[in-house]
Amino acid sequence: MNVFCQLQFSGLIKSAEYFLSILLVAMFIYLVIPLPYPLFPDDYSMVVLDANGKMLRVFLNRNQQWCFPPDENLKIPMKLKNAVLQFEDRHFYRHPGVNPVSLVRAFYQNIRAGRTVSGASTLTMQLARLMQPKPRTYPNKLLEILQAVKIEIQYSKEEILRMYLDHAPYGGNIIGYQAASWRYFGKRPEQLTWGEAATLAVLPNSPGLISPVVNREKLSEKKNRLLRKLLQAGFIDQESFELAKLEPLPSRTIPFPFIAPHLTEALHRKVVSNKIIRTTIKKEIQRQAAETVREQLENLRHLGIRNGAALIAETKSGKVRAYVGSQDFFAKENKG
Repeated sequence: MNVFCQLQFSGLIKSAEYFLSILLVAMFIYLVIPLPYPLFPDDYSMVVLDANGKMLRVFLNRNQQWCFPPDENLKIPMKLKNAVLQFEDRHFYRHPGVNPVSLVRAFYQNIRAGRTVSGASTLTMQLARLMQPKPRTYPNKLLEILQAVKIEIQYSKEEILRMYLDHAPYGGNIIGYQAASWRYFGKRPEQLTWGEAATLAVLPNSPGLISPVVNREKLSEKKNRLLRKLLQAGFIDQESFELAKLEPLPSRTIPFPFIAPHLTEALHRKVVSNKIIRTTIKKEIQRQAAETVREQLENLRHLGIRNGAALIAETKSGKVRAYVGSQDFFAKENKG
């Protein structure tokens, strides 16, 4: 009985030592390893919406990029989420920021090849690299590993996934999944099909190499390989797989809406912070008002009247529903 108690006590001591060692390592990483604050610079596009949340206009950020402000109220679409995790990090919810098995395998493969053929970066490690881009060296890889562990200590898995999707590169000057969804497919992220979600999921892996406008064959191969993985993992059925493969790749980038330019331009000049601005404008009323101004000016052209404006407001609330500054924002003779 005494021997059993001694063995049990010895096991408890070893467990306590193991737990304490993990705690000390975590404390060291938390106190010593630096993370930038904020994790990403406050440099986002201004997004102007109408009264119903429909997009009126988007402005480039200071770095001339399309990068939507993070929106915690916006739910990450399940199709995109599953596609990204299946492609980038299947064990995302089971590791502490680093996958030791993948690291050992990648190290062995790189030693055998005599060059870097595998990086074994988890999605959290990629987030660390996005925060502070740096050359891919072994010291920098070690720093990424430690930063990834600290990120996992400070943030939830959902926060990490959201930060990655909000700041991942999608080719050219397109940053983040929201801007990519609009620029490549002209739709909100929650409207993406499986084929479109798979296309966006593979882009950050090598955005310059597989731009959907340039290297279409390589992009198609990557997309279809991911779709097969989604099929094998049970996320999609055979019919959805076949249909998604047939979906065409985007052949060009799609312009953002350009509605109520005089109003949105004024807001862009006056509002300093980059954020989402909701106006009282109603998109359809704005379009009808702009068209009416153009039609009426065409009828009055013989009288020498070449420009006009319109403002429509509700009598009860006083809310402005349409704001037309001129017949043509780009007309040089009227200076817009």
